[in-house]
This record gives sequence, C-alpha cells and structure tokens, in this order.
Amino acid sequence: MAKILIFTAKWPFSNNEIDGGSVTVKQYIDILSKHHQVDYLYLQKRNDEVLENLDGLTNCEIVDGSYLDYNTYNGLSENKFEIRLRNIDYNNQLIKSRIDKYDLVIIVHCLQ
Repeated sequence: MAKILIFTAKWPFSNNEIDGGSVTVKQYIDILSKHHQVDYLYLQKRNDEVLENLDGLTNCEIVDGSYLDYNTYNGLSENKFEIRLRNIDYNNQLIKSRIDKYDLVIIVHCLQ
C-alpha cells in the first residue's frame, strides 16, 4: 500500500470557500484513500477557520499558512507574487522534512 502526502492550502469542507481547489482535494482523498494510505498537510490560512473532519485520511497535519491570506498582501507588498516568492523556502522546507516518508507527494493549490 503506497503512502501518499497531499500538501495544500485548501480544505475540502470549508465554510469560507468552496471552489475548484477544495473540490479537487476532496476528490483526491476519496479516490486515493480506497487503495492507499493518505496523509494531509494543510496550510491553514486563518486560526478562526472551521475545519470539519475528513474521512479517508491516515493523518492530518495542520501548519501555519496565514501568509497565504490575500488580505495581508497590501500591507506587505503591492505585488502578491513577490509575497509568494518569499514563501517558497517555507513551503519547500515543509515538504523536504517529510518527503522521505512517502511514495508520492501531491501539491495542490499552494499558491506557489
């Protein structure tokens, strides 16, 4: 049974956003968890976000993703893509510190 890590800034069941990214990660979980061990690494954008339970996951890890919030872009820079570039090292480190445990890592909608 393969071990798969899904790394994303989208929560499949969110009362704040339902869009293509949320639907995509829900479909990945539903399909892959039938035959594989699926872990979830979630960049949480806001501490007050309501996170409903996810079925099909072996493990769910929630890490700080508050820098992804578009509301912070204007205060830090007029160019949101500069902000994204500054956060590449953080996201890379999250993956690099975990990648050896998995057969496959799927990155979905992390704004990078």
